[in-house]
Amino acid sequence: MYQHFKNKRLLTGIFLLGGLLFSCSANKVTLDNLYPDVFSSYCEARVWNGTNNDDKTISSLLHDIHNATDRYNKSKDEYANVYDLNNSSGEVEISSYLFDLLNRSEELRVSTAGLFNHLGGNLSDAWKAFVQSKGEMPTDSEIEYYLSEMNSSSISLRESDGHFFAQKNGTASIDLGGIAKGYAVSKIREYFKSASVTSYYVNCGLSSIILGGKNGDGEFSVGFNDLKNGFVSIKNTTIGTSGVSEQKRVVDGVTYSHIVNMIDGSASNDKIFASVFCDDAVYADAAATFLMSVPFKMAKQYASVTDAAIVIYDGKEVYAKDITVLYH
Repeated sequence: MYQHFKNKRLLTGIFLLGGLLFSCSANKVTLDNLYPDVFSSYCEARVWNGTNNDDKTISSLLHDIHNATDRYNKSKDEYANVYDLNNSSGEVEISSYLFDLLNRSEELRVSTAGLFNHLGGNLSDAWKAFVQSKGEMPTDSEIEYYLSEMNSSSISLRESDGHFFAQKNGTASIDLGGIAKGYAVSKIREYFKSASVTSYYVNCGLSSIILGGKNGDGEFSVGFNDLKNGFVSIKNTTIGTSGVSEQKRVVDGVTYSHIVNMIDGSASNDKIFASVFCDDAVYADAAATFLMSVPFKMAKQYASVTDAAIVIYDGKEVYAKDITVLYH
């Protein structure tokens, strides 16, 4: 367990992932597929020593978890998803995936002292509307209301005879966008381990990836798209990345983004990206997000007390912990 603190282009031989750029070989693979329309983006998988079940299993996991975490559309299967849960006044039956995600979300909320909060959907929506020029900047009183709503709401969970149930208490909106993609790749990674698949990469939603060995047991050269000529050499890990390059709005010299500080409700940002490298894809996804939500100085302080390797860039300074950033 880690010590926690209290649309794009696909180019030949290169793909973009948030602030990261990956260079991959053209050697023969057993699976090389694109999975569109999941997590409002796409996922891509390449496998070198796979099985005949890889494509079907990966597709099923991605679509099932995407459906479970969808905030904007009713569930497509027999279990309630986040949209259904947000719009229900009583208890609903949910999938094991959503049950697991909601439990993990609460653990992260507690371990990060609220920097990660899965009940901040209404606050995030208000800032996203502003960043996308679809709404006004949230006022102090509106932010205060959303924070109060978030902090006074909760989710009740129970399991009975192999069935899972949830009920939202209060008017806050559940938003699992901060960990949904990380959770999806973590389940794919679990499948790979069970099937003895060791050579692969999976890029999900442009912010979460898992790496085995490259074409056997080689290392991947992972470059940072927003850090010219910078890269790391790495394998057998997970990476979570969060950045402002794709979603931001500058007003009076201040950069605002879709990444919200769930403690004070602010969305100003003084960093370009944060990348987290560790063995837990869910944590990497969440940590990259909340590291971006606090000032650069505070992000470095938080990063210093984790077991994860971390790279944070503010446009001038590269902060790297437990990992070496190389340059071409």
